[in-house]
Amino acid sequence: MISNKFVCNQDAVKIHSYIATSKLTDDYAPTYWKDRGLWNKLDCFCKWGSLLMMFDEIEQPDMRVVDLGVGEGPVPHVISNKGHDVSGVDNMRIDHPFKTSLVQMVLRDAKEFLTDLDEESVDVFIDSCSVTHFEFDRTSNIGWEKVLSASHSKLKSGGYFIISSDIHLKPENKRTGEFLIPEEIVFIAKNVGYDLPKEYDYDRVDAIRRTEGGETDLGVANFMFVKK
Repeated sequence: MISNKFVCNQDAVKIHSYIATSKLTDDYAPTYWKDRGLWNKLDCFCKWGSLLMMFDEIEQPDMRVVDLGVGEGPVPHVISNKGHDVSGVDNMRIDHPFKTSLVQMVLRDAKEFLTDLDEESVDVFIDSCSVTHFEFDRTSNIGWEKVLSASHSKLKSGGYFIISSDIHLKPENKRTGEFLIPEEIVFIAKNVGYDLPKEYDYDRVDAIRRTEGGETDLGVANFMFVKK
């Protein structure tokens, strides 16, 4: 099980094996990605692989799936090709290299998009490290609360929000409100009505670590929230 935990180095090995077995790097590796080596970047393959592995855990036929802050990542296109109704929402760009994909791409702010969705109309929301960048200041991140709160009413009963996101490993190393620690994200989710299908494992031992944009204490954490 890859959900509700920090991604550790042992998990990264499992995720890499899952990606190789699924042949994702063959079917979802556009030519112009090769110079950027996205499938070889630790945080990229851990996040993309984690989301797909979590989706495998909850998959049912003919699901309605919405990816918030989709960018050019492969996850919604992989899920769509399994026969699901998928929308990808992004306010920056909706072009992507998967030209045979049936994903409905929506050029719009994700928070605004959520307000117009029908109540209880979605089976699964997905976030691949976009929500954490939506709305924050020097000390807080209101984007998480806005998205988790708005998405809860749009999910069907028993629906899921699955997330793989950059996080801080230690609260004392937070420089701004952009990246939270998992304890904060779980608190917000529970406060707006979400449950966890299994309790969160906050063990940070062997968690993958990386630096990004001046941050020196970033890891990757996975979350699976459910609407009861």
